[in-house]
Amino acid sequence: MNVRYLSGDDSLSYLSDIPFELVDELTWSGVGVTPEGELEVLDRYLAFSISDRHEMFEGVPGTLNQLSVINKKHDNLTVLLGVGGYLGGRNFSQVLASNNKRAVLVSEIKSWLIRYQLDGVELDWRDPGPGGPDGQGSPEDGLNYNQFVQELSKALGPDYLINMTLPAKAVFGYDWPVANVQHLINHFYLVSWFFHGTWDKVTKH
Repeated sequence: MNVRYLSGDDSLSYLSDIPFELVDELTWSGVGVTPEGELEVLDRYLAFSISDRHEMFEGVPGTLNQLSVINKKHDNLTVLLGVGGYLGGRNFSQVLASNNKRAVLVSEIKSWLIRYQLDGVELDWRDPGPGGPDGQGSPEDGLNYNQFVQELSKALGPDYLINMTLPAKAVFGYDWPVANVQHLINHFYLVSWFFHGTWDKVTKH
């Protein structure tokens, strides 16, 4: 399967250069989560406007606005909204720990999928659990994440896909029973650069 990622500030955002007939799945990964559980575009200008790195596509400015145009034009393509990432996912822990904030996030995701006429969502939380880069994680992150996925799946129903990006190994000594929700996930994507890093005591190659 040929997967392509498109971000609001990515030089790969020249849509006219992408052979969409050869792409199976396209994820727009420019959306973060606020402390209240709402979605926010990380760079509104590049998402909704044009710049020296982004051109008009089918008369529509901004890579986020252009997603629905792309999706309509290519029947072979599945277009997803990427939520989280290194910067955009830093509030996941506190949001998913709250019943009310989880409900807000579920509602936000469904609303955005409808608004931009997308096929689903890719959840990208790369460092759940205590000991993450910002020290904001909790031992309950995994269970809260699973609960969120169940609630999101129920709200979206069978018409939308849910993908998940996750570490290829237990990060910072933390792991969680993600297998308990695997039946709700369409595709898993493993982030392999977490095998070694600055937390190692010696350099490894």
